[in-house]
Parts: sequence; structure tokens; C-alpha cells
Amino acid sequence: MIPKISFNLPKVNFATTKAMINNNLERSPKSDQVSFSGANLLELDADLKSLLDNSVFTFQKYNGKEFCGTIKEYLENSIIRYENTDRLGTLIHCTHTKEVADDIIKNGLDWTKTSRMKCGPGTYFSQSSFGGSEQGAGSVPIVAFYNGKKDKYPIFEPCFYEAIIYNKELAETLGKLCGSDKTKVINKYCHDLLQDEMGIDVLYASSGRSAGAFAVINNDCMFLKRYGW
Repeated sequence: MIPKISFNLPKVNFATTKAMINNNLERSPKSDQVSFSGANLLELDADLKSLLDNSVFTFQKYNGKEFCGTIKEYLENSIIRYENTDRLGTLIHCTHTKEVADDIIKNGLDWTKTSRMKCGPGTYFSQSSFGGSEQGAGSVPIVAFYNGKKDKYPIFEPCFYEAIIYNKELAETLGKLCGSDKTKVINKYCHDLLQDEMGIDVLYASSGRSAGAFAVINNDCMFLKRYGW
């Protein structure tokens, strides 16, 4: 077991140093990787979260410009504007079978099952079409209505989340600490950051040249029902 070492750094700039490798995280004696609880990453290691909270990265934005800051600062910088939640209207999520749709309606949304995340770590919904580009080839629609407490939702820059999940500095850091679970760690960290610290229930972002999607961050903010089946 590598001994746990405490540190107090206001921010660590990984663009200029590799100090994150000699970190203070508790490691598993078998795998020498950071341990965290639950298959669905219900809770991240506190020291790992602290490290990510205080780490500075260089993000390549969709417009070609660079932004240097923490993950939270980058997310805040990526918000274009806010819209009123009463303009959300009816949102539609498509899945492949009625059995899966029934399970979602019964047990709620599970954002960890989203396979492509250009628009953030959430469950993706379309406002206009069944089975749109962000929904895959699903043919069984679920209708959702927003019933959260927030009166506004943010519009993010196109493909804003790709700058995080494809960030080489971040991937290298977590790859050496968390191995193959690095993407799950990034998604869990950013999901909690958006929901718990930034207070976002749902957001919208374009996925580049194709139509955008609504990413539901807070699973409890949507009322779900069947549509036509």
C-alpha cells in the first residue's frame, strides 16, 4: 500500500508539470490504482475529486480557441446563454424495445448507459423527432416533461464535452491513476459537478453539424410516460 500523503495546493497546472503522478490518492494494493465505490461510480474517492477540483488543464474549444482553467471553470465558460424551462415542451427519448422502455419508466433514467456523450454526461432527449441522430436507431419512444424546480436551463457551445473527454492531459492523469475506468471517472465527476455544484437539471448543446440534444443531468427532474404503445 502506498502511504497516503496530504497536500494543500490551490491549483495544479498539468500543462507545465507532471506532479499529478506522485499524488496523495489511496491506491489498491493489488492493482495500484485508485479505488472508488460501486460499479456505477456512486461516489468518487474524496482525494481524487479534490485533485480534479484543483487541477488546471488546457481545453481545445469547438471554435479552435484554447481555454486554460479547471474543469468547472471550463464548463462555466462554455455556457452561451440561458433559456426558460417553460420552453422545453415535450421531450422524447427513443430506445430499442418496449421492455427497456418499461424499465426506464418504472425505475427512472440512468445516464451512465448513454453511449455517446458529445452533449454532456446525461440521458439524451430530442424535442422534435423520434429516433434523431443523438438517439440512435431506437424505435420505441418515451415522452418526458420537465417538472424540476429550476426556471432556466443553459445552452452550451457545440460539442463542449468532447474537450473534456478527449483532453490528453486529463486522460494521461486518470489513465495512470484509474486505468481503464478513466472515462467513467470523468463522466461521474462532470455529472456531479453539473448537477450538484452548478445546479443544472437539463442542458442543451449542438453536436456539431448535426442536430443537438437535451442532456438530462438530474434524473428526478423529468416526468416520464409511454407514447402510443
